Amino acid sequence: MRIWIVEDEPWAKERLQSMLLRYDAGIVVEHCFDSVQALSNALTEQAHPQLILSDIELLDGQVFQAYQQHPPSCALIFTTAYQEYLLQAFDSFGIGYLLKPFDDTQLAAALNKFRQLCQPAEQTGALQQALQQLAPATTAYKTRLLVKRVQGMELCWVEQLSCICLQLSGLVAYDRDGHSYPLSESSLSALEQQLDPQHFFRLNRTEMVALAAITKIIPSGKDRLEVRLKGCAEPLVCSAQRTPLFRRWLEG
Repeated sequence: MRIWIVEDEPWAKERLQSMLLRYDAGIVVEHCFDSVQALSNALTEQAHPQLILSDIELLDGQVFQAYQQHPPSCALIFTTAYQEYLLQAFDSFGIGYLLKPFDDTQLAAALNKFRQLCQPAEQTGALQQALQQLAPATTAYKTRLLVKRVQGMELCWVEQLSCICLQLSGLVAYDRDGHSYPLSESSLSALEQQLDPQHFFRLNRTEMVALAAITKIIPSGKDRLEVRLKGCAEPLVCSAQRTPLFRRWLEG
């Protein structure tokens, strides 16, 4: 069995490799990745393995966007210390969800599940059917957002937005006419998972932009990009860390 490991804690990576060899000495760990950027590059440039064992929270962000932008041709078993990502994991090709610290028995159960899916001789058998059912193409992305006002609630339509920013007062969306909308959502990361990644991109820790609102992109030094948008007087800046992903996203 050919496997990739996605893990940014060296001790956790070594422990997982040892557990895999105890399960099956014939397992080959082809690559280990410790960042979302390295994983994204591998998903676009290298032949995919049979299985990926993937942590979720890495130093440079969460892995979900990498898997949704570059869908793997294999299954994933997520390994994490957080319970709250369960639904997102199964929306991102996940067939297993191991909470750290897991033991040999729990890992073996997840690997056995993977092997059961692979039992048909044809590689397009049960595993491929399962992956198709879990594919993010079936995700129902938000088309409108709830806006909180002093006088009550209202709605804003996602297709009209220019950007969404995390400010001291909370999340605020801006449309292409420059109107602002204080949102009821409290987490930009959570909202990011609910918007279509083909149309929205997270530039940095606090700002997300809509593709249709971009009017100009200007290099800003140190691998950063200045992004000008309809309805926004001031440009937003794509972080150097996110710039390679942003370029690929723009190319479609």
